Amino acid sequence: MKQYCPHCKTDFIFKTNKINIFCPNCGCGIKNSHIKICQLCGSEFVSKNTKALYCNRIAREYENGETRTCKEIGPMNNYVKRLQEEDNVLLMLYRKYYRKMHARQIAKTVEKHIDNQQFKDWSKEAKIKLKQTQNGEITQEDFLKWLKEA
Repeated sequence: MKQYCPHCKTDFIFKTNKINIFCPNCGCGIKNSHIKICQLCGSEFVSKNTKALYCNRIAREYENGETRTCKEIGPMNNYVKRLQEEDNVLLMLYRKYYRKMHARQIAKTVEKHIDNQQFKDWSKEAKIKLKQTQNGEITQEDFLKWLKEA
């Protein structure tokens, strides 16, 4: 596996085991690192975070010169896939009303304007109600009724 050494900037790092990585060029070691496989591009990368799913390589380059890394694109792709699944009606409803409440927070001239603290409180409560509905503690109808009343 090739990766750049953070100390000497050489591209020769060999894995000695899954915990420690050793660079033969400068003799440095990167301790407590893990070799992971990016879920977007499939490349190997070194991370100190055991939960890392995506690398920092450039995944997409746009016409205006802007670039995005796997770490920026990957989570959004997963979120969109989850929304498109048929059984995620609750998540789609939550997202719809979240955007509605966020718009109320931003728009200062609307009658139903809410301040930042009200939005944060509503958001926390909505997440709790969403989890309760997903776990079957409250019904979908009750959740929808609560969303509409807010």
